[in-house]
Order: sequence, then structure tokens, then C-alpha cells
Amino acid sequence: MGFKHLLYRSLQCFGLLLIVSVTAASSEKSKIVLGAFEWPPYFSEKLPGGGFVTEITYAAFARVGYDLKVKFLPFARMIQQVKQGEVQGALGIFHSKQRSEFMAYSEPVYNSEVVFFCRREKPIKVSELESLSQYEIGVLRGGLTAKMLAEQGLKLSPVNNIDTNLRKLLRSRVDLVASDKLNFQYLLKQHYPLQRAEIITLLPSIKTYGIYNTISKKIAYQQIIADFNRGLQLLKDDGSYLRILQKHQVDFPLP
Repeated sequence: MGFKHLLYRSLQCFGLLLIVSVTAASSEKSKIVLGAFEWPPYFSEKLPGGGFVTEITYAAFARVGYDLKVKFLPFARMIQQVKQGEVQGALGIFHSKQRSEFMAYSEPVYNSEVVFFCRREKPIKVSELESLSQYEIGVLRGGLTAKMLAEQGLKLSPVNNIDTNLRKLLRSRVDLVASDKLNFQYLLKQHYPLQRAEIITLLPSIKTYGIYNTISKKIAYQQIIADFNRGLQLLKDDGSYLRILQKHQVDFPLP
């Protein structure tokens, strides 16, 4: 076997090893694990596609070559695992200055509309927040909405979960509930279908929050965020984003 043949075979082997190494590195780079929590219909293990925000996130990452896995956790544990690097980011959370110290935020995937709900038999006209001082308002303890309404000096009835607020409203133990529109309507439909007509949604919304995906700043987050944003825009440009919303019977988000 001549020198040229040996050299040719060596170069072939080297090229093959290089291809395998690059492919393996690329494959490893494309894998990503995001934490998520139960907040239907946005995201839930019990919903088709994991909920519409989950499905949009899967599709956007897939468009730019990422293999996404979503790990459902209680909210506080999800945040802790992002901080500790056990998951690479979080799916679908509001912006927070405190969390931005260890997370980078994507473009908003959707928007959360906060609205008031009241009983149909006791309709309340909402013009200005200051006009609601006579009413007791159910809110989620520690939430952004509770903080906003407390700053207006309103009478609040904080609870630890939205379902408790829903039951209190149905039993007339509060006059109003301030909550995310889609989540409250989903819980009402799923848990109290025969009483849905008793509750009305008061529009317009009192606040809108962006729902973002985040990536831990412990890793090379800039590229991942840029890639996800590009994938999300591709979904919007070709109509896939709207089709996913229509599939889940969700309206296009308000700006």
C-alpha cells in the first residue's frame, strides 16, 4: 500500500471523525429543556399540545433547529431550577426586574389580559378604578394585579388560587374578581359549566401583560433567544401562529 493511498485513507477517516464530531456538537446544541407550570389554557400537561403557548414554543424552536422538551413543575420550583441551571429556561412568564437578573426574555409569545368578572345578577360598571372603592375584589395573593389594585387603595380579598376566587364570586362572597381573562374563563367552563351564564366578563381589560419565554443567563442565552425570536416571527409570517391559535379557539392577542 503506497504512501498516497495511506494518506488518502487517513484523510477520509479524519473527515469522517470531523463530520461525526460536528454533527454530535450540533445535535447537543439543539437540545433545550424549559420549565413550565400549570396555567391553562396557555400551558398544561392535560391539554392537546400542552396548551397553545406550549405548542407555539415547540413550533418556533423546531423552525430554527432546536429539539425542545418541556418539564412541568410548580411555579416556585420552576424558577428555582432555572436559577440552579437544572432547566435552561422557563416557558410563558411575565417580565420581572428581579427575575431578569438571571433570565433573559424573548419577544412576547402572547399577551395576558386582566379583566374584572362579576355576577350577572349584580352588574357593575367599571369606568375608573377609583370608582370601585365600595366593592370587595378577589385577587391572587402576591400577584401583579393585586399589587396594582392595592396601590389604588381598593378593598381586596386575596386568595392563593384562582379557583377559590371563582367559588367566592359564584357564592357572592366578593363583588368582583380581577384575573387573567382566558384562565378564569377556562376554569369556569371546566369546573362550573352549569353556572357559566351567572358570570359576566367586564371589558375592556384593565391591564395587559406580555407572556415571555426565558433562557437562563448561566448559558449562551443570546443566541438561543435570537433563534427563538426568529422562529416565532417565521410562524407569524407564514400564518402558522394564527392557525395554532385557531386550533385552540383563542383570539389573536391584543397589542
